[in-house]
Amino acid sequence: MSHWLAKIGDLGPVILAFTNIGLLWNNPRVRILWTYLFFTVINYAVNVLLKEYIQQLRPSLTKKRLKQKNNIYGMPSEHTQNVVFSTVFNYLVYRDIPMTIGFLVISLITMIQRVAYNRHTVWQVIVGSFVGATLGYIAYLSLRQSIMYVK
Repeated sequence: MSHWLAKIGDLGPVILAFTNIGLLWNNPRVRILWTYLFFTVINYAVNVLLKEYIQQLRPSLTKKRLKQKNNIYGMPSEHTQNVVFSTVFNYLVYRDIPMTIGFLVISLITMIQRVAYNRHTVWQVIVGSFVGATLGYIAYLSLRQSIMYVK
């Protein structure tokens, strides 16, 4: 994987989060931005809780990192969960196919980078995708529910 693709993969969650925030910032329906931000925090919290509960180690751990006890669990992949969450939410809000393809490309680069650089197993990436997609859909449903009942 080339250096710039690896960087895109490493920064994928930040790229997509700031892209979504930028798109939603000037949206007159400010509730969409607040829903995205609220569920971004929920998404992160769910990832932390799942990692602590499952406690599946990353594939690239060394004895030194195990002793440090910092960021040693890899199930589910946080990067993957974040990019898929942002992609699903963005698609459901905008239904813009070219924009969704751009989000999907960055998501796929991120997923491939996580496995290629031995930061996660394929299974950790698959589970991260599932959790991120589920939370992105739940965030959208929550948004739809709140918009429908606002008078």
